[in-house]
Amino acid sequence: MHINDLPNELILNIFKQTPWSEDMISCSKVCHRWEELAYQRLSRIEYLLGVYEYNEDPTITEDNVMYYHHNIMQKGYLETLVQYIPNLRILEIIDAYKMEPEFLALLLQHGPPIKGLRYLRRIPGAIDYALDHLQMISTNCLTEPHVTLIDTLQQVYIVYSIERTLEILSCFNCLKRVHIHDFVGGKISRIPSRKFEKLKILELGFKSSDTIERICLGSLINVCPNLKSLYIRLDRHQISDIDLPDITMFVEDVVLEYDESVLPDDAIPPILESFPNLKNLALRRNSGLTDYEIREILSNWTQLSTLDVRGSVNITPYAESIVEKFSQNYNREINFFWGEYSLNRPSVREALICAGFDFMSNVFHRQFSQVPSFLDDIE
Repeated sequence: MHINDLPNELILNIFKQTPWSEDMISCSKVCHRWEELAYQRLSRIEYLLGVYEYNEDPTITEDNVMYYHHNIMQKGYLETLVQYIPNLRILEIIDAYKMEPEFLALLLQHGPPIKGLRYLRRIPGAIDYALDHLQMISTNCLTEPHVTLIDTLQQVYIVYSIERTLEILSCFNCLKRVHIHDFVGGKISRIPSRKFEKLKILELGFKSSDTIERICLGSLINVCPNLKSLYIRLDRHQISDIDLPDITMFVEDVVLEYDESVLPDDAIPPILESFPNLKNLALRRNSGLTDYEIREILSNWTQLSTLDVRGSVNITPYAESIVEKFSQNYNREINFFWGEYSLNRPSVREALICAGFDFMSNVFHRQFSQVPSFLDDIE
């Protein structure tokens, strides 16, 4: 039997198992029938992601995801490719320094109206005119407020901060999630006067230094009045007990990821007292935490349903019995995680994009280094 004797449904199913966009474009050139089937396949693609040669090939094929090899950037192939993907939502420019900003602007203007862009290079204000449909951006650094994004940008993932980062971010009216991977310096200076009224998720990674620094989070959290989920990665840092936030009823999820080589000043940081309605708490790699503090945490935060202390070396099996007994006595179901805190490698797509604006499903259980760039809030 010749492959062309197969019905369209079977050929399309074969195409679905093809993760590479270059291969799909080649298939489209075989004949008119394959061209139509290839375009049917491409019309289902929502995420177009790049893969370097030294990375493993995608092992999972998904109906709405397609990949390209990074070397096509050198051939100017990407600009043409996106025009064949009408329903593209998120685009990754894998090798940003091989695409000048003016070419990025042309791609955004003449391609489909994408919602998310990963471009690990500074985006100059000169191409603001091409950014007006973006809702999510992952970039190296934001150095200026982009005028056309003031009322559209909802999520931002930044690799490096500068002194003005928070001030710039406060210019965006619709931000729901902020991730800063390397927040330089323990002292958070230049707290903006404008509040982040719509911010629900805040993720800050404090960059390691040679000396132990104390970070003050209170003033920042106070300008996020509707914050629900907080993730803080601490390298050689301690959370200061001087600048504590006001009592807020909205924060339900907190993750504190410690450097296990640094003993915290407080096994249970005082900042948690500002969040009386905590439902999900992670104190990972906290070398000061013992079984005794487990009982104290459960007693003080009566709505807690998840407690994650993985990587905390002084927690013993006895902690499990404490949680179990506490659950029975107070009729509370508590999910308790302890023991080794291992690094589970996500797939290429999962490393960058998770479906749904859901902190607990897509962020809480991940190490900070593996938090996705985008939480795609599909309507």
